[in-house]
Amino acid sequence: MATRTAACSCGQLRIEVEGEPRGVGLCHCLACQRRTGSVFAALASFAAPYRVFGEARKYVRTGDQGARFTFRFCPVCGSNLFHTEEGHETAGAIPGYSFRSA
Repeated sequence: MATRTAACSCGQLRIEVEGEPRGVGLCHCLACQRRTGSVFAALASFAAPYRVFGEARKYVRTGDQGARFTFRFCPVCGSNLFHTEEGHETAGAIPGYSFRSA
């Protein structure tokens, strides 16, 4: 099973996941546009267990349909590394740009 590592810009915060993504997708809601500075966010969802290394800060946002999302970001460089949906913490969504090449 393949192990993948995603990291923030400075490398202080990392997440390690195993296996293939449960799904990949794009979100173009206004909140994701603001968060990414782009017209959409590219995400890959991975099943738990995943391992987080380093210190993360949290921000909770309620989506347009009422779902609550907890975003984890690096307190040093400010990069958003991953998020989970309340009630569905067995999966984490990671921005595609965060993965490091082998």
